[in-house]
Amino acid sequence: MSLLAFGLNHRRAPISVLERAALDETSLSSIIAAATASPDITEHLVVATCNRTEIYAEVSAFHGAVADLTEALTASTGITHDDLKSHLDLHYGDAAVAHVFNVAAGLDSMAVGESQILGQLRDALGRGQDDGHVGPHLNALVQQALRTGKRVHSETGIDEVSRSLVTAGLDAAEEHVGDLAEAHVLVVGAGSMSALAATTAVRAGVRSLTVVNRTAARASDLAQRLGGSSIDIADLADGIARADIVISCTGSTGVVVDLATATDAQIARGGRPQAYLDLALPHDVAEAVDELSGVTRLGLDRLGEDLGAAGRTPEVARARELVAAEVRLHQGAR
Repeated sequence: MSLLAFGLNHRRAPISVLERAALDETSLSSIIAAATASPDITEHLVVATCNRTEIYAEVSAFHGAVADLTEALTASTGITHDDLKSHLDLHYGDAAVAHVFNVAAGLDSMAVGESQILGQLRDALGRGQDDGHVGPHLNALVQQALRTGKRVHSETGIDEVSRSLVTAGLDAAEEHVGDLAEAHVLVVGAGSMSALAATTAVRAGVRSLTVVNRTAARASDLAQRLGGSSIDIADLADGIARADIVISCTGSTGVVVDLATATDAQIARGGRPQAYLDLALPHDVAEAVDELSGVTRLGLDRLGEDLGAAGRTPEVARARELVAAEVRLHQGAR
């Protein structure tokens, strides 16, 4: 048996392709079912984040497993075979082991060194364990990768240079709208990424925080924890018009803020600068919003460009050395 890491991520695939490969519960279940049915795959887990859709699998036959996963991903998401072939990130054997460790350490993230991936990978592992798709090999690998990720954050200076997508977005938004201390922020959504965004905004010292979500109770709970307020989803348009910065990450399959809503908001604001921080995949905010006068839309593609230099610092180099050493230990223990 050997490890296979198969999928799409921000390093090889543009945001337009990653959006089409984003998994909802239906497509996630479909891929899991296909991997389970493959005679060449004995263990597997799926890692789906805002900048990667990957499957880690213990396989008995490389070509058979790749063929089955290719069919599963294209059938479940509608992404074409040509796009998958052009942008596929594929690792096998020792290279796949190293990839999983680097992912867990945040070294393969768009925001190099970010720690949210630890929770996302832990959740994926838990789901695989609950469903019975993760066995002893994958469990040992991912558990060690998670421990290594924690060591990276505790034993290197990577936290001093790593910047989350939210922080990078707020920095860029501040350049457009002015001092964050005077900014009214609206967070659309109340899931884990939205909670991170709201918490980061409050810590950055924004003037006020408002949360809106389709489930009003979740919006209220998040807002209360952070000293903010919440509004009903029916009042979304009014909330957008009052916000200097709109942060959206809902996991919705359709656009949440369309061009007409953003245009009406600008009219109501009298043209005052406004920034949309779109952390969703697929995107929540219509791309045409960026063309409005006084408005900037900060999507994952632009934020990735802004974060590119973070991977070339001495702290990151030290983190890579630590991860490489842990990978060698894991490979030697097999």
